[in-house]
Amino acid sequence: DLAQVLREEGALPWSRAGWIILQVVRAFAAIHDKGIVHRDLKPANCVLLDPKPGDDPDFVKILDFGLAKLTQGGGALSHKTRAGSVLGTPHYMAPEQCEGKPDIDHRVDVYALGCIMYQMLCGRVPFPGEGFGEVLVKHLREPPALPSKLNPTIPRPIEAIILHALAKRKEFRFQSMKEVARALRDPARHERELAGETSLTATVEAPVPPLPPRPGTNGSPPRHGG
Repeated sequence: DLAQVLREEGALPWSRAGWIILQVVRAFAAIHDKGIVHRDLKPANCVLLDPKPGDDPDFVKILDFGLAKLTQGGGALSHKTRAGSVLGTPHYMAPEQCEGKPDIDHRVDVYALGCIMYQMLCGRVPFPGEGFGEVLVKHLREPPALPSKLNPTIPRPIEAIILHALAKRKEFRFQSMKEVARALRDPARHERELAGETSLTATVEAPVPPLPPRPGTNGSPPRHGG
């Protein structure tokens, strides 16, 4: 799984991380389209399949829907979260999850994705801590250290995507995984748009590497994931 890869290799180069991230984003866009909120997105639930002849390297499968919530219609996954109950893995929990709010939605998965992107490119989670409570308080109150401070090779537009996903208030985050996918396709454009709306302004100091093409192709964009 991705957690084991990160333990063994630390921060990943964008050439690999971008391909994995895009697959997770595309998978969760499909999951959310079905009205499902995963609520426990983390590296351990992202399995990278070993490539076989003709397969894509690092083909991602999303696992463990044990905390999933169905937000529309009915079905086996449909259940209510009682106010004050805290569910999830602390290092990847959105602030509204940390507070035990009952009305969480798909944007908790967007926040968790931001935590994973941060970890993949920086080599550690945005809010490290030993105790459950310590980590939750950091999610609620502390800004993350700038990714570029931990890894100066991270382009500023990619940093802006990570920080946008990690916004404390869900209305200030990406509103869907499809928005994340669009930002990943053109990080510089996303940064320019964001600069007109929030204080997350940045000057492009180096060229932004394009999102890596699907391995083994002639450069066409990935067609699937998760």
